[in-house]
Amino acid sequence: MGSQAISKQATELYDSYEESASSQAEGSGWTNYDNCDFYEKITVAGMRYFAETVGLASGCDLKNIVPFWQSANTILEIGAGYGRVISYLRANRFGKKITAIERSKALFRSLQKKFDNFDDSITLQHGDIHNSREITEKYDVIFMLWSGIADFPPIEQRELICNLRKKLNVGGKLILDTLPEDVTPTNMQASETERVFKQIFNNSTVYTYSMTINEIDLIAKHARFHSVEHLSYYTDTNKQRMLHVLS
Repeated sequence: MGSQAISKQATELYDSYEESASSQAEGSGWTNYDNCDFYEKITVAGMRYFAETVGLASGCDLKNIVPFWQSANTILEIGAGYGRVISYLRANRFGKKITAIERSKALFRSLQKKFDNFDDSITLQHGDIHNSREITEKYDVIFMLWSGIADFPPIEQRELICNLRKKLNVGGKLILDTLPEDVTPTNMQASETERVFKQIFNNSTVYTYSMTINEIDLIAKHARFHSVEHLSYYTDTNKQRMLHVLS
């Protein structure tokens, strides 16, 4: 099959995915903003508890991708939460520049208390990743871990990955974490929409959408990434997860 035929087939597959994502967005009735209340109400202790439950508190996900971030000069983390990733990087002698974005006011205040006395290599940003203009620099590595991408419905996932591609330096990497396609997120229930899950916590509902490997590949190609590596790993509580390195 010639390159033009391959390109046409890839375009047709992506168009089919885009149509499906748009259709689901109309039918599912939720957006990432519907999750805001959940993250405002959850405490740092609550975040730590969830991290321990799923087996990510120790940073085992980061341990599995050391070669990808060890030599970076700049790292951007989307959704810094209670500071799990920053703490791991510092504890493992990453002394270069870290920028961390967190939208939740409550979690951002806790990050300020924890890291404001560190040197100026750590930059905390209270912002909304929907507005990519708030990211004024480019980075060697961008992290969106602990299923952060799942907090967005398909049409927003596509837009977000395409926008983050533009925020990478030449040779940079976007690293995403997801669950395997046949795994239900911990403490969550399936909804009527395929691969959409929800959880009610403190009278707030959080929605997630579990991306498939095929969807990640299609979006990565559309966003003009050159390659994608899919890495399976197990957490400290023996739960299987996936890391996706888009280069």
